Amino acid sequence: MKFGLGVCAAMLHAAAFAQFPFLRTLEVRPGQQRPAISCVVQDPMGLLWVGTDIGLLRTDGERVEVIVRTEDDLVTALAVADGHILAALQSGLLIRCNGERCDTLLNDTTLRGSPVRSIVAHADGRVCLATYGAGVWELDAGVVNKVGTAQGLPDDLVNDLAILPDRRLVVATDQGLAICSAGKVVEVFDGSRGAPDNLVLSVSATASGDIWAGTDQRGVFRWRPGGSEVHLLDSAWSYGPVVSLVAQGDLIWAGTEKHGVVLHDTRSARASYREHTGQQATASGTFGLFVDREGAAWWCDGSDRLYRADPSILFVPEHEGLDLRAITALCTDSADRIWFATAKGVFRHAAAFSEELHVTRIPLILDPRTPIVSLCATADGTVWAASFGSGVFSISPDGHVKRYTTADGLSNDNVLSARPMKNDVWFGTLEGLSRWRDGRMTALAPEAGFVFDVLPQPDGDALMATDGHGVMRWDTALASLSADGPRTFYTLVRDAAGNAWSAGPGTGLCRITGADTRASCVGQGRMPFDDDLYAVANGLGRLVAFGSTGVAAYDPITGAWTDLAAHFGLQDMQAQLNVIATDATGSIWIGCNKGLVRIRPTDHHFDPEVPVIITGVLVDGAAVPIDDEIRTTHDRNDVTIRFTGLYYTDPAALRFEYRMAGPNGTILRTRDREATFSGLPAGTHHFQVRAFVGVPAGNDPWHTLMIVVEPPWWRLPWVIVLAGLLLTVLLVLIVRARDRRVRFRERMEKEQVRFQLETLRSQVDPHFLFNSFNTLVDLIEDQPAKAVEHVDQLSTFFRNILLVRDKDLHTVGEELDLLETYFALEQRRFGAAIVLRVEVEQVHRRDRIVPLTLQLLVENALKHNVATLEAPLVIRIEAASDALVVSNPIAPRLSPPRSTGFGLESILKRYAAFTDRPIEVTRHDGVFRVRIPLIAPMP
Repeated sequence: MKFGLGVCAAMLHAAAFAQFPFLRTLEVRPGQQRPAISCVVQDPMGLLWVGTDIGLLRTDGERVEVIVRTEDDLVTALAVADGHILAALQSGLLIRCNGERCDTLLNDTTLRGSPVRSIVAHADGRVCLATYGAGVWELDAGVVNKVGTAQGLPDDLVNDLAILPDRRLVVATDQGLAICSAGKVVEVFDGSRGAPDNLVLSVSATASGDIWAGTDQRGVFRWRPGGSEVHLLDSAWSYGPVVSLVAQGDLIWAGTEKHGVVLHDTRSARASYREHTGQQATASGTFGLFVDREGAAWWCDGSDRLYRADPSILFVPEHEGLDLRAITALCTDSADRIWFATAKGVFRHAAAFSEELHVTRIPLILDPRTPIVSLCATADGTVWAASFGSGVFSISPDGHVKRYTTADGLSNDNVLSARPMKNDVWFGTLEGLSRWRDGRMTALAPEAGFVFDVLPQPDGDALMATDGHGVMRWDTALASLSADGPRTFYTLVRDAAGNAWSAGPGTGLCRITGADTRASCVGQGRMPFDDDLYAVANGLGRLVAFGSTGVAAYDPITGAWTDLAAHFGLQDMQAQLNVIATDATGSIWIGCNKGLVRIRPTDHHFDPEVPVIITGVLVDGAAVPIDDEIRTTHDRNDVTIRFTGLYYTDPAALRFEYRMAGPNGTILRTRDREATFSGLPAGTHHFQVRAFVGVPAGNDPWHTLMIVVEPPWWRLPWVIVLAGLLLTVLLVLIVRARDRRVRFRERMEKEQVRFQLETLRSQVDPHFLFNSFNTLVDLIEDQPAKAVEHVDQLSTFFRNILLVRDKDLHTVGEELDLLETYFALEQRRFGAAIVLRVEVEQVHRRDRIVPLTLQLLVENALKHNVATLEAPLVIRIEAASDALVVSNPIAPRLSPPRSTGFGLESILKRYAAFTDRPIEVTRHDGVFRVRIPLIAPMP
C-alpha cells in the first residue's frame, strides 16, 4: 500500500447558480498530484473511495490515502459488494479491496478493448459488469457467465446496470433497455415498444420497481417492466446526454455531459434545479452519481474535485434577474407559494423553482424608500404586507390591493410585524397592537410601546415581544410575563407542543408559560444570541434560531443544542427581522444575504454527534486488520491508531478528543487524525476517541478500540501459578531435606559421641590393658628391647585413635596403618595363633573408609573366635572391585564374651551417611565375611 499526504479544500458555490441545493466542492489531492477523478462510491464505514487515472484513493474529505497506485491505468468503475470495494481498471483488472488490503478478482485481456463502465452487486454475492463491447459479465463464485447479443441482449455496448427489488438486472445499452434474470434476457424495451430514445446511457431502479433511464437526446424517462407506458421527466429537455442518474425517492438527479447536474423534484411537476458553475463548461461530464446515507448526492466531473449537494437545503440567490439577497419580509400561503419583499416591491412565486416558472410582482402604491418589513397570509388566501411608515396593505386572492393606516384604526403607520390567526391578523407597531377582525381594524394596548412581534393565541389573546417591557400578554388587560427577566424581545414562536417561546438580544430562548410565571430562558450568551438575532422558527420539533453569529437548534424535550451554520451553509449570514416562514410541508424559508433559502431539516441535521471510525491500526509500523480488539505482543507494543469523523459538510472544521481510558487517562485534543502510543505495557487498554465541530458537548459518546498487549510467557497467569507451585514444592523439598540433614547430623553427632565413648571405653578396657601389661612384663624380663617397642606401639595406637575419632572418613592406607599397629600389639599376646593377611593394591589404598572400621572388625574376630597354634585364626583383608572384604574362619569360643553389639552396628550406621551401598555381612561355609563398600577419593 502506498499513502500520500492529503490536501482537501472545501468551497461553497452558492452564488454561482440560480437555484440549486447547498453545494460543496472537495478537492482530492494526494500530495501535490491532481488526479482526474472518474468515479466515486461510499463504503459501509462512510469513507469515500475515488477512482482516478493514478489509482484508487480513499478520503474522509480532509485526508487522502492512496490505496492502489496504478499510474496511467484509469479506474473506470467502482461498486460496494459485501462490505468490499470493487474497482475495474482500464487494463482489464478487477480488484477487490477491504480496508487497505486489495487482491485481484479477475484479469481478462478482453476488458482492455471493452472497458467496464458499471459494476453492481447482488445480495447473494454475484457481481455484474457492464462492458462496452462484450455485453454483461456475471461473476459467481469465481465463474464468469456472459450475456450478450447471442443471449438476446439488444447490444453488447452496455453503458450502465441497475438491480430491481425482485433482483432482476436492468441493462442500459446503445440499443435500448433489457431485463435479465438468471443469466437470460427476459424483456427488451426499445423504440419499437415506445422508448423515447434507444441510446440509454444511464439507469436507476427505485424501491417501487420503476426504472428511470437517462438517454442521449431525450433526457430522462420512467418505465415499469412489463408495461409500455413511458413518462418523460422533461418533454423539453435541452441539457444533452444524461451520462449518470440516481433516483432518490421523489428526487431525480441527472448528470449531464456538458451542463452539470439537473435535479427534478417529482412532487412538483415543474420543480427543477440546474447546477451552474463556470467549471462545468469545460468538464468532460458528470459521473459517479450516488446518494449517501444522509441523503446528499455526490458526483465527479473528471477533474480533481468531488461535489456534494444536500437536497434538503435549496439556495435561490437570484431568479429572472431579480436579486434575492436583500429580502426584507417573507411568508408562505396555503397555495404553496412564496411571498417576499425587496426594495423593488412585493413578489410571489411557486414554492418550486425552475427556469420555466416565473416570479409575479404585486404593484403597491408605496414610496420606494419605505420598506415592507413583514408579510403574512390568512386562511382565506389574503396576504398582508406591513410597511414601516405607510401602514399595511391587504392583497386579496384576486390581486386586489387595499391600504390601511391610522385613519382606518391602525395604532401606528410604522408597523413592525404582521401575524395571522385564521382570518384575523395582528399587527405589532411602534404604539402597541392592532387587530384586523371581521373587516375592521382596531388599535389595542398602546401602553405596550414598541411591539417587535406578536403571537396570536388560539383563545383569542396575543403575546407581544416588546422593546423595554419584555414579553406581554393582551387580553382585556395588559400583563407583563417577564417583569423580572430580560426587557427586550424581538421574536415569538410556538413549538410543536404548542408552547410559546421568545428571544431577543442576549436573552437566549425563553419559554413563556403563563401570566403568573416569568419567562424561563436557556442558551443566554451563546451563538446566535450573542449578537444580532434575526428569527426563530419551529422545524422538526426543534426551535431553530438564526443570527449574525450562526444558526443553532434547540430541542425543548432533551435540552440539546446543535450548531447548524455549517450544515445549512449559512456561515456569515446577514438578514433582517421577519424574514422567516414555515410552509405546509414543514420546510423553513429564510431570506438573507445568500438569497432565498429553503431548509427541509432532517434528523441528521440536528444530530450533534459526529460519527467516528477507525481507519487503520499500525503495530510497530506494520498495518494490521481492523477489529473491535487488536492483539499484539509485549515486544511489538508501539501502536498507531488512525481515525476520522464523518462530517462532509465541512471536514476541515473537525476536531478530536482521545484518551487511553483509565484512572489517569488524560483527554487530549487535536485536529490530527492519528495517535501514537509507544511502549504500551502488557495488559488490556481501551483507546477512546470522539469528534466534534466547534465546542465539544462533553457528553458525546466515545468510540472505543480495545488493545490487548500480551505479556511475555513468564508473566502469563498459568506460568506464574505453575512457577508458584513449583517454588512452593521446591521450598517444601528444601525444608524437608534440611530437616533430614539436621536430624541426620544430630543422629551422626550422637553416634559419633557414642562411638567416641565406646572407643574410649575400649581404650581403657581392663582386659585389653591387663593383657597389654602382662605382655609388657614378659617382654621386660626376657626381651627388654621388645618391651620398649611394645610400649612405643601401644602409645602410637592410642595416639592414632585420638587423631581419627573426630574424622568422618580417612583413606584405606591410613586405616591399614592403624590396623597394623593394633594387630602387632595383639600378636605379641597371641603369637603365631593369629595371622593377618592384607591383599589391597595401592590403587585402593587411596579410597576412603570410615575410621576404625577394620580395627573393630579385627577386634571382634579376636574376641569371638578361638586362636591356637594348631589352628591359627587367619584374618584376611582383600580388595574386590569397589569394596574391602574382611573374612575369618568361624571358631567360636566355648565361653563367648558378653557382646555390646556396638562395633558392627556403629559401622552400619556411619556408612549409611556416606553411601547408598550397604555393608554385606555373610556366614557361609564356616567363614564370616564382611563386605565394606569403598568411597571414592576426594577429587
